[in-house]
Amino acid sequence: MKSIYSAKKLLQQGKIIEARHIFEEILQKTSTKDVLYSSDSFYHHALYGHALTSFYLDETDIESEFQKCHHLFIELSNPELLLCLFQVMTEYYIEKKQYNDALKHIDEAKATLTGVHARVLQAAFEFYKIIILSRENLPHKARSLLHFVEQNFSEELFFHMVEGHLEVKAEIAKAEGQCQAAQFLFEDAAVHSKKIGKFNEMMFLHRGAIVCDVKTDKSQLLHKRSLDIASELNLKKRELAFKNLFSKLYENNQQTILNVETPQEKSIRLYGFGNMRVYLDQETDSLSKSDWQSEKARKLFLYLLLSKPSQCIKDKIIDKIWPETHDQKKLNNSFHVTLSSIRKLMRSPELITTNEGLYTVNTNLIWIDWIDFQTTVENGIADERKGNIENAYNHFNHAKSLYLDDFLVEFSDDWIAEKRDDFKKLLEKCIQHYGNLLEEDRMYEDALALMEELIKINPIDDYGYQSAIRLSGLLGKKAMATKYYETYREMLKEEFGCGPSPSFIRLYDQFVLKH
Repeated sequence: MKSIYSAKKLLQQGKIIEARHIFEEILQKTSTKDVLYSSDSFYHHALYGHALTSFYLDETDIESEFQKCHHLFIELSNPELLLCLFQVMTEYYIEKKQYNDALKHIDEAKATLTGVHARVLQAAFEFYKIIILSRENLPHKARSLLHFVEQNFSEELFFHMVEGHLEVKAEIAKAEGQCQAAQFLFEDAAVHSKKIGKFNEMMFLHRGAIVCDVKTDKSQLLHKRSLDIASELNLKKRELAFKNLFSKLYENNQQTILNVETPQEKSIRLYGFGNMRVYLDQETDSLSKSDWQSEKARKLFLYLLLSKPSQCIKDKIIDKIWPETHDQKKLNNSFHVTLSSIRKLMRSPELITTNEGLYTVNTNLIWIDWIDFQTTVENGIADERKGNIENAYNHFNHAKSLYLDDFLVEFSDDWIAEKRDDFKKLLEKCIQHYGNLLEEDRMYEDALALMEELIKINPIDDYGYQSAIRLSGLLGKKAMATKYYETYREMLKEEFGCGPSPSFIRLYDQFVLKH
């Protein structure tokens, strides 16, 4: 038993090769069939230890070792070693992106845990599921499961699983496109994992190094630290794999940037949610108001993009952009000068063309957030109807991320205000469909959060209140449901001088008073 203890101590110190030699020595001395199925835990721990070091060293025959241990520990009904093995196997298959295999072993682990009081392990295997959900671009489901774990295993997370908690938050942040936040969370997890072992610290640093889309000073620093630990632990294969992956990732990202800059791609980015912002090529600063030379230039550009083709003739454009001027000669001159200044500013003479008196913007040269928003919502609804639920989730989530604020808030023109109302209605539609999907998947907390957004967007519409009451009732939060009901009742009284409809009252009775 002293040898096993010594090997475990060496592993904690990061001396993986030395520990592996001890495990191999024990296995060589006791490699008889009788010992294999005996109750000699000395041998079984050495077998598991050898498989664990194979994982650390990234050995090619590791899966055969896993299978041997798996078969033996099930035969021996050894839940302790079996659960340890399931952890390593799950981590291995997640690392190799073989998520179905990982989920299979998570399910096996949960079945084994039914007869074992091990709350830390229960939470750990839920964390593995959160990582897989995040990797499969389902951050909403990952967040819902994390909320469940935080509510039910708060003590375990605080005392025993700080680094694991940070890890899953990092994975969710990465799935939501918050790469910088994910990077800092992985680095924080690395700091907290020092008490567990150097290997875990190294892996967190490596994951932090590759999480961002482009190479940054922070990425390079984390990469160097991960390589230093790999070298210290004598993990040659890991060190080489880290170098190759980091270099390959950066090369791929550079190629992506180069592709965006080619003339065939869209070299102008226009944002309309919030204040108007225009970026040329890959510049990081948007055009300033002084770059446009006049407010009329900005409005003319927007009018050409937002109006129907039939509205884009010179006379109608002039009526909308220069309503205060009546000198026809001056108007014609202002129109053409402004048009020319836009083409020059955008560095594209072909950006705005005219054909039989109709002026058209070549949108093949521009990425526009409101067009992306509209298309994404429509695609989400189409996928929802076809039953492509995962795609629908992704579309709705992306659409919401585009809507940073109401449309072109700095402009008060009627023709812009109409579009602002249209996009706000489309956002409401997006949230309603998104919330319905979440409710169908029994993700009531996430759906309720969306309904709260919907109420803020449109506080006089009953859809958000009805859904919020129903979801609060399903969550058993009767006081919250009553608060929504009273808020809605007060709003109706103040705005319209009436009370809730009979159908609304029946809904409240069903999900709160009788639920």
